[in-house]
Amino acid sequence: MDMDNAAKLQFHELRSERLIIRQLQDADAHELYSAVAESRDNLRPWLPFADDHQSPEESLEYIRQSSEAIAAGVSFNLSIWSAAEYSLLGCCGLHIKNERIPSFEIGYWARKSAEGNGYITEAVHLLYDFMFTSWNARRIEIRCDSENARSAAVAVRSGFQFEGSLRSAHYVNGKISDMDVYSLLNTDPH
Repeated sequence: MDMDNAAKLQFHELRSERLIIRQLQDADAHELYSAVAESRDNLRPWLPFADDHQSPEESLEYIRQSSEAIAAGVSFNLSIWSAAEYSLLGCCGLHIKNERIPSFEIGYWARKSAEGNGYITEAVHLLYDFMFTSWNARRIEIRCDSENARSAAVAVRSGFQFEGSLRSAHYVNGKISDMDVYSLLNTDPH
């Protein structure tokens, strides 16, 4: 893929036996609002949007902004669904870090009731397989607060290598903390 023009990046839908990863749609606003509301206390220490989505209308606005970013090929905020029950399990994002490498970052969160089932690890595997094959990614990063053991565990289970900590690089809800960086290269075993 020619990464000189990031707008050429496209994402459709990824599936496994248990998961569907797709773009959020307007009809998902209530489900997204419910997932964030259920998980707000778990998300607040790590993610700046935890106190957003105070209504389905706010979630709809987020969905529309995400759709614009996807259309521009800038950022891909996606949803993770249960294939069996078609319920929202969480969300993930694919973000361009450096077009010339090409390098990307994966972000993720799970709704509280979906935690501990391996959904996010499975989603990360689907995402990096897609990025290496369809976007010709060379490097993929996962970054998380140094105190977020659950997010770090997903990175390690997914085969990402710990590279180090960026000191005082993460700010959420008035707290400055260190940010751990994990990476997976297209040449690494995965």
